[in-house]
Amino acid sequence: MFKFKYLTILSLYLLFTSIQAYAQPDNDLCSGALDISELIGNDMGVLNEVGPFTNVDATAEDGLSDDLIGNWFDSDPNGTQQSVDQTVWFHFTGDGGTYQLKTLSCNTSFSANDTQMALYHGACDDLTFVGANDELMGFWSGDWGWFYSFLNFKTEVGADYWLMIDGFNYNDGNTPDGAFCLSSIKLNPLTDHNTCTDALILDDFLSATEDNPSQAGPFDNTLLGSNIMPDTNADNIGIECWEDGPTEDGSVWFKFTGNGNSYTITPTFCGDDVFAYFWGFDAQMAIYTGDCGELVPVGCSEDVDTDNTMYWPEIGLDTQEGVTYYVRLDGFHWTSNGMEWSAQGAFCINAFAGNINGINNIQALDVNFFPNPCYGDITLTWEGGDDVADVVAFDQLGKKVGVFLNVTQGQKINLNVSAGMYILNIRSDNYTGSVTVDVLSE
Repeated sequence: MFKFKYLTILSLYLLFTSIQAYAQPDNDLCSGALDISELIGNDMGVLNEVGPFTNVDATAEDGLSDDLIGNWFDSDPNGTQQSVDQTVWFHFTGDGGTYQLKTLSCNTSFSANDTQMALYHGACDDLTFVGANDELMGFWSGDWGWFYSFLNFKTEVGADYWLMIDGFNYNDGNTPDGAFCLSSIKLNPLTDHNTCTDALILDDFLSATEDNPSQAGPFDNTLLGSNIMPDTNADNIGIECWEDGPTEDGSVWFKFTGNGNSYTITPTFCGDDVFAYFWGFDAQMAIYTGDCGELVPVGCSEDVDTDNTMYWPEIGLDTQEGVTYYVRLDGFHWTSNGMEWSAQGAFCINAFAGNINGINNIQALDVNFFPNPCYGDITLTWEGGDDVADVVAFDQLGKKVGVFLNVTQGQKINLNVSAGMYILNIRSDNYTGSVTVDVLSE
């Protein structure tokens, strides 16, 4: 009798202390997801934030690893599948809008600032994968929160969505946990504006003064949010300064009418009150005049200041009154550790009064070459411009495969490449142009 009573008391004590030490959050499983509907339905460009939440002592939902391959970069100890470790869940109902969702610190601590998220729709017992993200920018320091996660997506009206947040598994017994908040911004999707002929009109865009820039946005240029994909038929004229090939990775287009004043055009993160995130802040841009199909490049920009990790493009120009200008914005095509992806996300586009960087109009070269196709030896000629130019060759993946300096008109060069299609960029001090070359095997 005494022994039984002792064991009963001991068992209750152990059970109680176990619950205290390993109390899972209420939203540990999908079935207990917390409602975050207040993040949905906000006005365009308004930042909403909820939290804090915690995943301390959370467990893992089973059967979700396969969809996360290529989206989350941790794996289980065997390296066979993505690692799902300490997940917590949230729920909201779609309203048809496009949003950017982020984890962030809100006077809280989450170890290593390293979250990852995955989004599903349907029901907890029948989840359909929408998308996932591991980190804002894994090449940068986590001390500044760049290992937090984000996702752009378009919702369906009335659909149930389930958001899973986890900590990155370092496979050393350390899975980050702690407290975090969630934020959302409603975005303007650019689904119908990824060609020149469908360029989005920026009304009153050139209303900037010396003290106040004008701003349009925030916009979305992602696959999940706007169905933006590379245009294999896109004309690559005017993007010779882009350093990723140049390749067409899903350009979005805008247009405005000049008023005779000088401006500097640049994409931005929108502002301190509305922080819209574009992956790596790494975009590239070109501006044109003329008509779609017969565009004339005015300016081309890749990075403002790479030494200080300022990867936004910036183009200054002196506008002509009544002239239509076309702005083409694209995300940089990244290749790292055997993986490749294109920068995308959310952004605003600003016009500042004054031609800050003083870029003169780029004058296009009419480039010709022979023979076409060729076997590697090629002769280049161009109309107008300087007699001497530099030639850079890129393959179809955007990899630089050859550089030929101080090439004169009519000079024969040997590309020394294998069979395939290549883009040749020709640039002198004041002129630029490009051609596509078909190299045959001998």
